[in-house]
Amino acid sequence: MIDKVDWIKSLTLCLLISWLPIKVTAQITSQTNYYSISASSAQELDVQLHLNNRNGFHADTQWSIQPRYQFKKSARGCEVSESNVNLIITYTMPEWLDKQDASVELQEKWNIWYANLLSHEKNHGFNGRQAYNEIKHGIYVIKSAPSCTQLTQAIKAMIDSALFKYSQEDQFYDQRTQHGTTEGASIKFSVNN
Repeated sequence: MIDKVDWIKSLTLCLLISWLPIKVTAQITSQTNYYSISASSAQELDVQLHLNNRNGFHADTQWSIQPRYQFKKSARGCEVSESNVNLIITYTMPEWLDKQDASVELQEKWNIWYANLLSHEKNHGFNGRQAYNEIKHGIYVIKSAPSCTQLTQAIKAMIDSALFKYSQEDQFYDQRTQHGTTEGASIKFSVNN
């Protein structure tokens, strides 16, 4: 029969083992690519934005997550010994090269619209960050299974679920905002708004 002191020691040892740190490295890389437009009037600006659009839109955000992890065999079966989760966010935005040649009014209209467009795209990037955090945390929480095959399956299912969830959130966000229209991220410069 185990006495109370031995039971507490065993429980403490189990808790310590379950909280052994996993070496976790993580990195977020964010970059913005620009496509150039040249215009001196509202009509030219509309034409340039239309000709250079990204799948029908003036800007685009792509995010991808690259999770990597290593296992080690243990008394409990298999556990994550190390994980590395990288998030890459790429924004594509217009760059008006000769803005200074346009009227002050058009420049101001552009600046307001551009800030709204960038904010909309950053919200897409936020969904990528949410997926990244969920995956990073999920690997740490799962961290062990009776076999490495089961551990791989559990982690893969968690990653697939997070990627699907936040890809869906990107789509729902565009539906709710009509691809940024309700946030002022869609405009025809040659029409009074």
